[in-house]
Amino acid sequence: MARDVQSVFERKETKYRLSADQYRAILDALEGRLAPDAYGSTVVKSAYFDTEQRDMAARSLEKPFYKEKLRVRGYGIVDKDDTVFVEIWRPRRG
Repeated sequence: MARDVQSVFERKETKYRLSADQYRAILDALEGRLAPDAYGSTVVKSAYFDTEQRDMAARSLEKPFYKEKLRVRGYGIVDKDDTVFVEIWRPRRG
């Protein structure tokens, strides 16, 4: 199944760690107001790549201001003819 491919892509993610009580409180607050969309239960699989010497992992552990990772990501159950995305992942600083 081929999909249109966007050549320039910007994603911003902000993640928060929740306690079990906070998680339940959020679910309770959303009950009857919002429902998961079609992507709410989508499987996302990512494979990260590095050199044989693990240079990218070693650099990441140094906590540099700028780092990047090469990954291949697929959404849903990916078959051999499906579209996957090759991304250079860079964490946002701010």
